[in-house]
Amino acid sequence: MKTNSVTQKWSLLIMISIALVGLTFPSDGVLRLLAMLWFLFVCPGLSFVQLLDLRPAWFVLTISVALSLAVGGLVAGTMAYTQNWNPDLALGVLIVLSILGVVIAMLRFNNSQPVDILEEV
Repeated sequence: MKTNSVTQKWSLLIMISIALVGLTFPSDGVLRLLAMLWFLFVCPGLSFVQLLDLRPAWFVLTISVALSLAVGGLVAGTMAYTQNWNPDLALGVLIVLSILGVVIAMLRFNNSQPVDILEEV
C-alpha cells in the first residue's frame, strides 16, 4: 500500500474515534455537535469510497459527502420505518459501518494505481 493510502486510513480511524468520544460529550455541547456533523458528512462515505482508489482528491471528497448523506439517510429511514428511532443507535450503526469500510480497505491487497477520473474522460 502507498503511504498516502495508509495515512488516509489512519486519519479516518482517528475521525471515527473522535465520533466515539463525541458520544461521551454532554448532549448540549458545541464540540459534540461539530464532531458529529463532521463525522456524519464525511466518514461513512469516505470509508467506502477509498476502496475505489479514485483521484483527484476533490472528486473523492465530493463522492464521500454524497455517499455519507445517502448511507445516513438509509440508516435513519430504516430505523424510522421499523419504529426503532434512536439517534445514538443511528450514530453507532454509522460508526460500525465506517469501521467496517476501513477494515476492509486495510485488509484488501491492492497493487494497482489509483484511477484518475479526469484522464479517462
